[in-house]
Amino acid sequence: MSWLSELLSIARAFRALVGPRDTPTEEEGRRYLEDKFEAEAGAHTVKATVFAVLSDFRQVRVKTADGYQYAITENTPGVDWAGLHEGQRLECTVTTSLLPTVLHARVLGD
Repeated sequence: MSWLSELLSIARAFRALVGPRDTPTEEEGRRYLEDKFEAEAGAHTVKATVFAVLSDFRQVRVKTADGYQYAITENTPGVDWAGLHEGQRLECTVTTSLLPTVLHARVLGD
């Protein structure tokens, strides 16, 4: 299936979910795609601690208790990478597929 066919299929499925409206809001579309990606990628939620702030790369590195490391960037929904600091705890929805990814993160508190 080509990427365009898949995108049209996703759009039709989404339209069926949200009802008769002409177009979904941006937030509804983003949430739908995130949920679809999470389901396909075997996403799960983990707690992680910031261990490095790499300002030159506009990135924060976090580590889970079992040693997995993930990157928080300016494109990570839920948190502002520039506002994070070492030692801060986050709850992250992640994939552990071939390319581990943080799909969403939120600050748990200091």
